[in-house]
Amino acid sequence: MEGLRFLARSETRPAVLQALEEGATTRRELRERVDASRSTVSRSLDRMVEFGWVLDGNGSYRLTPLGRHAAATFAEARESFETAARLAPLLGRVPAGAFDLSPADLADAEVTTATAMEPLAPIERVTEIRADSETVRELSSVVARNSAEQVVARADAGDTDHELVLTADLVASLTDSSDYGDAFEATRDAVDVYVYDGEFPFLLTLLDDRVAFGVVSADDTPEALVESTDPEVYAWAESTYRDYREAADPL
Repeated sequence: MEGLRFLARSETRPAVLQALEEGATTRRELRERVDASRSTVSRSLDRMVEFGWVLDGNGSYRLTPLGRHAAATFAEARESFETAARLAPLLGRVPAGAFDLSPADLADAEVTTATAMEPLAPIERVTEIRADSETVRELSSVVARNSAEQVVARADAGDTDHELVLTADLVASLTDSSDYGDAFEATRDAVDVYVYDGEFPFLLTLLDDRVAFGVVSADDTPEALVESTDPEVYAWAESTYRDYREAADPL
């Protein structure tokens, strides 16, 4: 833990280890490589010698096997935490038992978040990627008007195979809504709609070549969308969708 804390508290120290992975070098060369002061590099090297990570060969420094292991392990851990932080809008909002994918599974995923400048960015992104897909399957507890209009238009044109699994609460609110009632009637006439008596831990959209996970705020405003084209993620999402679909009733 002491070595981990030593590396985590400075950007220079991991950079020194990384520079030493390129081969033996002097303190002066290290200062140039990591762009740090002489005292900073000297203190880092002296501590690394104490840890057994670096050997001092009369002013020429090189990594030990332990130092190479420390550099690789720390780099892997930092990358893992950076991935987790990027995915926090999704993975920080859903229960572990309902989402057993790890951050590593979504390392290459694309994240779209709502911002003050673009509060509808997740909805707009869903609409964009849905337009290019021939098959669409969705779990949703929210419906945006422009999204519903897109679903109906594509279904009427006959260029999409679309299924919707909606929560019972959403169906009830849409049915009674003076603003969304007509749009919902058109949607249920155009595509296959199923009603799930419960809540979804996240929103889910399965397309031809990708899967998108979404989360909403307390007032049902979409906050983030995470897209993945990874085959294993897609297979997991497809299985998850099927479980909810089988537990739902046709509308």
